Amino acid sequence: MDVDGSGGIREPSEVTAAEVCEQLDRARRSASAAEALLDPGASAKLAYPEATEVEFSRALVSAVGETGIARSPEAAADVLRSAAIKLRGYR
Repeated sequence: MDVDGSGGIREPSEVTAAEVCEQLDRARRSASAAEALLDPGASAKLAYPEATEVEFSRALVSAVGETGIARSPEAAADVLRSAAIKLRGYR
């Protein structure tokens, strides 16, 4: 059984190999991203970030806010570029 994006239940025969590969790839990326949180020092790093990390995250949040709802890879690159520019004080 599988649950599709709209919440519908599908039989195994209705799930394509491409969909399985996509779901496995998504699971691998999620596990990889979560792995950093398992590091023994991760909780302290998150609880007490360095000033430069706080400054960068604020610049990043500001840049994301300015892009609106754009969700393309190009928009993501623009967000990072904009955050880096703001952090360096360029305009």
